[in-house]
Amino acid sequence: MQFIIHTIIAQYIGFVKRIIPAYFKYLCIFVNIYKRKYITVCFFVNFFKSKFAKYMEITGKVCYNSEVHKNSHIILSERANNEMNKQLKSTLILLTAAIIWGFAFVAQCVVDTNVIGNFTFNGTRFLLGAASLIPIILIFEREDMSKKKWKKLFLAAAAAGTALFMASGLQQYGISLTHNAGKSGFITGLYTVLVPIFGWIIWRNKAGVNTWIAAVLAALGLYLLGVSDGLSSIEVGDFVVFIGAFFWTMHILIIDKMVGDVSPIKFSALQFAVCGLWNMIFALIFETITWSGINATAMPILYTGLMSTGVAYTCQIIGQKDSDPNYAAIILSTECVFSAIGGALLLDEVMTTRGYIGCVLIFAGILLSQLKKKGDGNCACEGCNDTAECCEHKA
Repeated sequence: MQFIIHTIIAQYIGFVKRIIPAYFKYLCIFVNIYKRKYITVCFFVNFFKSKFAKYMEITGKVCYNSEVHKNSHIILSERANNEMNKQLKSTLILLTAAIIWGFAFVAQCVVDTNVIGNFTFNGTRFLLGAASLIPIILIFEREDMSKKKWKKLFLAAAAAGTALFMASGLQQYGISLTHNAGKSGFITGLYTVLVPIFGWIIWRNKAGVNTWIAAVLAALGLYLLGVSDGLSSIEVGDFVVFIGAFFWTMHILIIDKMVGDVSPIKFSALQFAVCGLWNMIFALIFETITWSGINATAMPILYTGLMSTGVAYTCQIIGQKDSDPNYAAIILSTECVFSAIGGALLLDEVMTTRGYIGCVLIFAGILLSQLKKKGDGNCACEGCNDTAECCEHKA
């Protein structure tokens, strides 16, 4: 089994070395073409503005300064370049996080439960993930906190960490039964659609039309993906992963309600620690923890613990600084797509035509649930109806 894992990792590294440079090359070419078109449009706009200004100068209505116009054109071009570079950087960083999270499903699929138990695996990777965030905290969040904020932080982390323990436990158990990264990624991604629905059920938050259309698309997609010949054809692993999606939903809702002005990275590290401790407690009760088992699954543990937690979460934080939240959510939702790509490339997973159609419908529902319309009740401000009076969402 260890030979198989090392072979898979070697193939993955070779794939990354071949594909990623080409990917960045063509993406940069595309962005440069788009940037040139944008600057060309700015040039023509400024050209006609200059002609109009000259006309105004001739008619004596205004004094036109060609040097000022020239300088303003240069400034506009530089601003366009800077804005495009920021957007490109944010997109690539967020896409990196989505790729890492998507391929994490592959790492979870290769875990041999005969060698290491699910609780031991999850406990080890989440504790490692919490430890990996300590250097990031020392860099980004070194500010002092009051006792009140620490108390709020611990309470929020305890609640979210417990929900994370349930969600990740069900997900890992389901994956260990199906060993299908692509299906598991799309089924888990349903939490994106479930969050606004449960927000409406529990707290009566307004749910827009997009939410309900997305729910219908996701439900239809889930049926095509998981049900091939009646309800008896549903795999137990898929059903377990689906139940896990509800706990991922509760995890998001807990974060939404309990995490306000707390430090995000400190919160994440603490919730990972709580989740890891819960897993290790259950591992001590129901499993036999051995060093040989941990050593045999070292690569999946390192990938899911360090890459999925430390690296990907840092990419998310940095990428969202210069990106629109809705745009960032859409990019990050491609995680399920990369789980299917990873499963096909590294595990030779193949779905039926019915399954692929189901994946497309689920992904369409995920994207639709992220599209916010003015007045759809998805504004995060308390008591706000997405109107122009909302101080935090004015254009």
